[in-house]
Amino acid sequence: MGYDIKEECKKARELIYESVRKELLGPGSEDIGSSIEHELITDEPIARYSTGILFPQKCENVQEDNSSIDMENSTRVDDEELKNKEETKKISHKGNNYNNSVDSIEDHIDEKIAMANELKPSSMGITFFAKGNIDKLCIRLKAAKYRKSTLKDCCIKYEGEDFFLGNELEDYLYRDGEFLKLKANLTSNVVKRFKDDTRYKEDEEYRKIISILYVLSRQCKDEVNKRNSYVREPLNFEEVIEIKLDKDYVIYPLKCIGGTEENIKVRADLEICVVRRKYGQDINSYTVVLVNKEEFDTYERDLKSIFQPEIRIKTEDNKGMFFIEDSSKKLVKNNLKLDDEEESLELLYRNKKNYATGHGVSTSQQVNESGDWIYINVYRVYCSSKL
Repeated sequence: MGYDIKEECKKARELIYESVRKELLGPGSEDIGSSIEHELITDEPIARYSTGILFPQKCENVQEDNSSIDMENSTRVDDEELKNKEETKKISHKGNNYNNSVDSIEDHIDEKIAMANELKPSSMGITFFAKGNIDKLCIRLKAAKYRKSTLKDCCIKYEGEDFFLGNELEDYLYRDGEFLKLKANLTSNVVKRFKDDTRYKEDEEYRKIISILYVLSRQCKDEVNKRNSYVREPLNFEEVIEIKLDKDYVIYPLKCIGGTEENIKVRADLEICVVRRKYGQDINSYTVVLVNKEEFDTYERDLKSIFQPEIRIKTEDNKGMFFIEDSSKKLVKNNLKLDDEEESLELLYRNKKNYATGHGVSTSQQVNESGDWIYINVYRVYCSSKL
């Protein structure tokens, strides 16, 4: 069997993509705990990850230090911007209690989409076209929150010798299978007392041990390391969320937890907004927006933010609905007027099939000729047919 350069290029590309995803989006950037799904990181989540975050509302571009805000150094907002925000507050959404006129629907959804384009976005969404009429829209959600770690969360993979037995480290460490875990708070000062500088210079295995000890010490908050570590908690959504489309604009409140009912780790306050626009020839467009409803006060942005959110919509869950590519909107009975730039883009990408438009995010898709299924994620994987 000969060398296949195409397959090697694909594997290299997938490896690069996965590495970048772990670093920018997560989870998996540190991979020191027992599970990537419940990863432990030694930085604040907002500092560690730079994409795929739904911030709490009213979150200004200020620096947070040790879960508190230096109010004297916080960014000032001018009076006009504050006035605009006060006007926005006057628009309230409780259940489906709103004026269902066309103008009202456009105002409501525009406000939600605007949150996706802020510097600290509180929402993300998707718009797609589909053929067929349905009385409910079924979606799948994934997301997570982070909580501050406790002593029992602190661990690291290590299958070497039990170097901590018979010395002062025995008061701090114990083995649990392939992991080293903490009995007590291990500080960097304890590690420095244990470290033998001469052996450290000569013994490579010993250097690995010291490195492991420092990683464990960074997971503990003390007088030297004043930052918390954080543990990821996936949110427990229903496998398929059904949203009844009894109106063209529907708000679906969604409160969920991470952990179990007996041991709740985190709570989330979310909202799903769905707008259906009817066209001709049995074609509808759907805009789905996921909103973080929590509000930022003066501290703990990390604990109120939503990380790694994903919306997935499948025809398998929505019987009788088939996705049509974005260019097929020319089939609907409305005259779309394009400016010069839009006409140029239409020409440039005329052979590119696109089934969805992201709001605040890019979309990924997997759709066969029958409009099989589609999903949205926080950044896109571009596939080349020539690879």
